[in-house]
Amino acid sequence: MNEVSLRAYLATALTGLGESERRMLFADSDCIAKVCQNSGILLYQPREHTDPLAHANRPAREVYLTDRDQVATSDLVVALCSLPSFGVGMEIEIATAVGIPVVYLIKKGSRLSRMVEGTPGKKRIIEYADSTELVEKLSPVLAELEPRLLERRRKYLNHDKNLLASRLRDLRERSGFSLAHLGTLTDLTVEQLESFERDDVRVSLITVEQLRTISEALGVPGSYLLGEMQYLKDLVAYRNLDSLRCYARTHNLRYPVYEELWSEYQDSRNQIGFAVKTRDTTVLTEEDWGKRHEAFVDRGRQRTLDLIP
Repeated sequence: MNEVSLRAYLATALTGLGESERRMLFADSDCIAKVCQNSGILLYQPREHTDPLAHANRPAREVYLTDRDQVATSDLVVALCSLPSFGVGMEIEIATAVGIPVVYLIKKGSRLSRMVEGTPGKKRIIEYADSTELVEKLSPVLAELEPRLLERRRKYLNHDKNLLASRLRDLRERSGFSLAHLGTLTDLTVEQLESFERDDVRVSLITVEQLRTISEALGVPGSYLLGEMQYLKDLVAYRNLDSLRCYARTHNLRYPVYEELWSEYQDSRNQIGFAVKTRDTTVLTEEDWGKRHEAFVDRGRQRTLDLIP
């Protein structure tokens, strides 16, 4: 077994098949599972978890969430295209969206749809006549892909994929927005927003347009939701930032106010008349940030009064 276990997802037709079609498909699936096992790859087969006959009582939403999670977090998708299927098309699209390679298996004499052939993701196509040829052709392809799949897996293990979820939930709650209200502001469903707040970015599959819409509704830059922030080499400044975050969480501070308070603090540290000793040692408490916040609010009130004739 590999030091980092690779995982593959087997995309196949399942819905609306006759008994003979199921037997044929399951025979090919068993061959694929055997090849993967011999290659040290853990293969997820939907037929064992979300089959429309064997697991008929599982709700559609649950089936979607289960299989989507498995596709998005796999290292490889093996698409068995021996029978038509709407589900396989969705699984391929999910894989393409998060950069997962897809191996297409098609019977000789058949062909992929142009829609599937045109997907921009990484793909390999294997044509086979029977189970013996399927095994013979799939094994070397998996061996060839293994080093790249392992490297991709190691890189993903080092990524913090939950920053979007945690920051989105934190900002929404501090803004006093329910999921339904934020959904109204962004034209997204509660189910979509729940996924963004619960799942890592590979599984939630948030788009650039959705991220932009949410960012505008919450008054934050999209880069913040993705986890980007300025790196602070200044230890005192870093401690002050941590103190401000604690104050912001305790007092449900909206992000634009939080950002303005931090900007004012940075400006004050760069002022020429700011005593070097004080600048290099002072760490503000939450009480200090409270006073700064009050002064910020008072300035806002004064500006409002100045605008009144």
